[in-house]
Amino acid sequence: MPGRYQNYLFENCTFQQNDFSGSSFQDCRFQNSLLNLVDLTGVRLNGVEFVDSKLMGLSFFLCDSLLFSLSFKKTKLFRCLFTQLKPKVPLKFEECQLEECDFSEAKIKGSSFIRCRLPQTRFHQADLTESNFTESIDFNIDITTNKINKCKFSASEVHSLLNVFDLEIM
Repeated sequence: MPGRYQNYLFENCTFQQNDFSGSSFQDCRFQNSLLNLVDLTGVRLNGVEFVDSKLMGLSFFLCDSLLFSLSFKKTKLFRCLFTQLKPKVPLKFEECQLEECDFSEAKIKGSSFIRCRLPQTRFHQADLTESNFTESIDFNIDITTNKINKCKFSASEVHSLLNVFDLEIM
């Protein structure tokens, strides 16, 4: 599958353990697609959008960081790794479920997680400055180990930020 893809629509596709290493995707969309354990080593993802898709076991931190730009809408991400990622363009997640994903040591300033569910997703020593978690639920962000200055959270979920303190809120 290695190659260069520009303005391409991948619709209703299934990629199981495919090797995308060294490929380039520019302004492409994956719609109603499944990507499971795909090798992303050195892959360029610029203006790539995942819509109504399912992504499992993808290691986005292996991608080429040059021109790295991603957005996700109504997509399920399971055990995807964004560790130590430092994109120049903020990540965008809208109405997604991110389950057991890992953002440890990621510098994702200004990213948006709008109306997302984040069960068991890990944020550790991540820079989330100015990120938006409006209407997102099931997140566990330790405010003692992550940078959350100027982040936006819905009032109904802000109590989740206090979990680390083992408080009883009445």
